[in-house]
Amino acid sequence: MEAIFKYIFTMLVGAMFLIFFIGFAYKQVDRAETTDALVLIRGFDDYLLLLTANEEAKDVKDFSSVTTIGFNEGKITSRTEKTSTNRIVYAPKTLTGKKITARTMKWAFPYPIDSFFYITNEKYKQVIVYDDKSRDFVMELMEDINTTFDIKAFSKTDLSAKATAIGNTYQGMARVTFLLISDDKWETATKNKVKAAIPKAVFISAIGQGEETGEDENAKWRPGEITFGDGEKADYIGKEMLIGALYTEDIANYEFNFKRAMDRLSAISDIYKKKAELLDQAMLGSGCDYTGIIGISEMINTLGEYGREGGRNMEQMISISANIERINKREFGGECPAVF
Repeated sequence: MEAIFKYIFTMLVGAMFLIFFIGFAYKQVDRAETTDALVLIRGFDDYLLLLTANEEAKDVKDFSSVTTIGFNEGKITSRTEKTSTNRIVYAPKTLTGKKITARTMKWAFPYPIDSFFYITNEKYKQVIVYDDKSRDFVMELMEDINTTFDIKAFSKTDLSAKATAIGNTYQGMARVTFLLISDDKWETATKNKVKAAIPKAVFISAIGQGEETGEDENAKWRPGEITFGDGEKADYIGKEMLIGALYTEDIANYEFNFKRAMDRLSAISDIYKKKAELLDQAMLGSGCDYTGIIGISEMINTLGEYGREGGRNMEQMISISANIERINKREFGGECPAVF
């Protein structure tokens, strides 16, 4: 009988030790995840600032264990930490994994405004789809971004014909976002084929609204309108915002970033307007006339302060921006200092 009690006692003690070490191991894993998340979140803006040393940069943040980080309208969160970022960040609302990848591009309209940041992990993929009309623009875009971005491009015809084969390369993804750049909408048959092959597929589309000119055949596609999956629409200006739509999860976060970009546009435009005024005074009598660019900068500064509800006129803003760029290139440089 005594031997039986010893046996039971030994089992209980062994089980207690096992439970203790398992609990200790879980706490260590949790602590590792929390520590990694805290380091990133508390120094998030500084981390992004380091990326801006290069005009286009890429960095992989490797955590010691599976870590969950949330991104939502300027807020960055982990299990125990929450902070705000002043940067323009395009990312899914929740990223869970051992690594995240951060990329950056500088946005100009027409002068440099700010850097945009794109954050994701291996569970999220982005695909651009083009037709005959948008092909040249997409090929140019892919050449611009292929050194830092892991974005694929397919023609609309190939996507429809090879949906199953393409889908095999995206199995197990949390989300695969397909952006159609075209004057036409997504065809229901194509979406159904892709959805059957990739259940986590999400569809958005972009239509160009730029000025069609002989000087730049791709100018039409650089600004335009994006339609998200549920039919809600948002504006985009430049490839940087177009790519942002691929990385962000919904229109609310996309529009949050758009408003931030407009606020920066307004502030920077005011700086350049004042610079043009100073140059106009300094170069008085020299034949250098800055009055035209002063007036346009003031107008774009005013327009940049309005959101969609305030009657934002994107066509007018795009036209003004193009005019500013033309004036700056045509009239300034050499004896007449350029404004930007």
